[in-house]
Amino acid sequence: ATVPENWEPLWDDRELRAALMKCCEPPDPDFGKNPFSEEEELPEPSDLVRMLAFSVWANLATCEANRVGMREDPLLRNALVAATDPDRTALLRHRAFLCLSLMAIGGACADPSDDHLPSRPPTPRPCETCGLLPCVCHAGEKVYRNSDMEVCNAWMLGVGKEEPAHIRSGVLGALSSLAASSRANAIKLWGNKQVRQSVVAGAAVAEPGDVRLTALSALESFACCDHVQRRMWDDAGVRDVLLASAATNVYLDAEAGPAAQPRDVRCKAFGALANLATEGLNRAPMWRNRRLSAVVLQTVAAGGALRADALRVLVELTKSFECTGEMAEAGVMDLLAAAAGDAALGADD
Repeated sequence: ATVPENWEPLWDDRELRAALMKCCEPPDPDFGKNPFSEEEELPEPSDLVRMLAFSVWANLATCEANRVGMREDPLLRNALVAATDPDRTALLRHRAFLCLSLMAIGGACADPSDDHLPSRPPTPRPCETCGLLPCVCHAGEKVYRNSDMEVCNAWMLGVGKEEPAHIRSGVLGALSSLAASSRANAIKLWGNKQVRQSVVAGAAVAEPGDVRLTALSALESFACCDHVQRRMWDDAGVRDVLLASAATNVYLDAEAGPAAQPRDVRCKAFGALANLATEGLNRAPMWRNRRLSAVVLQTVAAGGALRADALRVLVELTKSFECTGEMAEAGVMDLLAAAAGDAALGADD
């Protein structure tokens, strides 16, 4: 399965697919408890066997043609969701996150939005059929977790702080690519609570550099979508993490004092802010946010490598006629004139 020429033939082999599926089936809590079973039950696969099976799936999912069939296989989707449960071994979870990333890019999370769910679960009531609470109408039946929302939620577990940095950045990097892709619906992706929380948490100041950078890249990708820009700026968590990442200095330790913010982090933050500023309804609130206007004006005035990135934000904000008077009083005209004579800036800038 590591040989590209074998990817499609291996996937087309139905007998092989069935055998692999048997090897990665999730644990059955009722295994061996059926006293009326006439046949001896085959032993369940170990987590090591499951991990090896998912390694094969990951290789096969590298082929774009295979992803179409894989994303629509309910048993494989269920097995991948189960493999991310907290009680599974770390290596098994990591293989599952890799498979989920590849399948998500292939369309396995087409509609993961949970906006339709109430923020508070409704008060439980007795079942109208059996009259019991909880309902036992489907007791003993297997529960399959294979909806787009459940697959996406399992995928986002790979961004959890308990996972290694390379796993977290890999999941966030795949999410960033997916959000920027024409194949994905960024509105439905951003409509998933776990996606929003995972991206904001990954972009926090205290996170490892690679994780933080890929999380900011994901925010920049989502901010390209016209239909989520207003919602993103209205989200206090998104605002705070972007403003903290755009700042000149970062405070990791109160005793140690400020440290210089990495240039690539600030660049990504300014890119996301510039995209959000293309939404007309965002411009006035963004300019009137003192943290944002201050860091943008300071960066443009200071010049240097980030001047062009900050200028993108400032130019978008100048399109708000509501704030032109305030901008003139703040010296924006002089800053733009000075930037226009900066030979270091390209013609487009």
